[in-house]
Amino acid sequence: MNYSTLLLLACLSMGMAMSVEAETLRQQLNSFYTAHEKSKSVSSKAIKPTSAKKKSAKKNPNDSFLAEKLLTQRILNRTQMPSKRAEYYPLAEFAVKQWQRGQKQTAIALYHALIQQYPQWPRPKLDLALIYKGMGENAKARELLEQELDIDAPESVQKGIVNLLRAIKAENPWSYDVDFSISPDDNINNATFNEVVTIFGLPFQLNDDSKPKSDIALKLSGNVGYNYKIDQRQSVSGKVDGKMTRYWKDKDIGSYEAGAQVTYANRIAPRQRISVTYRNNHSYTREDHVAVQNSLAATHYKGWDNNCWVSWSPKVELGKDLVNDSRSYQDYSVNTSFSPCIKSWWMQLGGSRHKTDTEAYNYKRAIVGLGTTLLDKPAVTWRANVSYSISQYDGTSFGIAEEREDKKIEASTTLALPKVRPWKYFYPSLTVKYSRNKSNYEFYDNVKKQAYFEWNREY
Repeated sequence: MNYSTLLLLACLSMGMAMSVEAETLRQQLNSFYTAHEKSKSVSSKAIKPTSAKKKSAKKNPNDSFLAEKLLTQRILNRTQMPSKRAEYYPLAEFAVKQWQRGQKQTAIALYHALIQQYPQWPRPKLDLALIYKGMGENAKARELLEQELDIDAPESVQKGIVNLLRAIKAENPWSYDVDFSISPDDNINNATFNEVVTIFGLPFQLNDDSKPKSDIALKLSGNVGYNYKIDQRQSVSGKVDGKMTRYWKDKDIGSYEAGAQVTYANRIAPRQRISVTYRNNHSYTREDHVAVQNSLAATHYKGWDNNCWVSWSPKVELGKDLVNDSRSYQDYSVNTSFSPCIKSWWMQLGGSRHKTDTEAYNYKRAIVGLGTTLLDKPAVTWRANVSYSISQYDGTSFGIAEEREDKKIEASTTLALPKVRPWKYFYPSLTVKYSRNKSNYEFYDNVKKQAYFEWNREY
């Protein structure tokens, strides 16, 4: 049996999390393997059979080889099959031995017999899926694992299934994704909620065009990517993607986007990695604004365990509107996300500097955020986060004498149902989002409430 397959079997049988770093598991596996070999040699030296025993052992039809051969035949003939789950483990261990000896088809046949004996128990199918994965037959492994997603298996088993499916997907250098969402929005134009605003010290009544408009956004997005592994630690990946947004009522507004990006990633340590991404993006709106964005971002991730980690990411983005040069900009930002070593909690700190050709639109922004996972079950996940940001503009806006300052709070929560799958590989999720912006200029005071009904890929 090769190390990768035995590593996966060890994870499943010992109840270890599939998210543990492979390098750490490989070290544990090596020490386990060495200790096992030493225990076998010590036990063989401690008990030295006499020549008489050796002679009788050769004539004994119940020696190890014949016993295993008879047991194989009995299992394949479905005779004397174990009646209790506790008896499953020695038979599964025997199937692993057959794998180690190169008898792959025998090991597969043994597991198929065990599956027939235990049709409602997920363990035989999971073990067989691991063997298929070790043979490189990922399609058969995925078929077995997907069958178990539809049953009420223990939570730890369900998480192991999802993690293994993700591991199988990661082995394929090609990736694709398609998402569709319906998003009601009560303020698509980000208009102020004030009926009257003050300009140059005089009150002005807003007309209907300047008031918030509600509509339903229909969004369709997709991407295709390829990942090339340079070695065990380094990889280069590329991706092209597109997104279309249209509105149900107002057919005259909407947007189209297309982009491509290249990422270099390096796992410099078991729980430490760096990546650099270059992206080129084109966007087109129904108001005939065509914009081009080029960005370069780096990310450094360092983790100590599943609950203690930090991620730091600087980014530079240059944008240009091909129709209106005054909309061109440069944006420099740094964002840090980290977990305060408390399970299911994370925080965000960030800052950015936005510069354009118009002083009134130049600003500095600081943001702080907090998020948590409220529920993480195989059948349902529930997450929530809140953020607060302050934006200070360099110049004055139209109608006010002082520099503009905005304070914005955003809150969102997402509920996903992975086991509700009307279509294969897709499951629904619901996100509700609320934002409120308070400015020293009344025209920019606004409230926005949105909901996203999405269909997401399963893995």
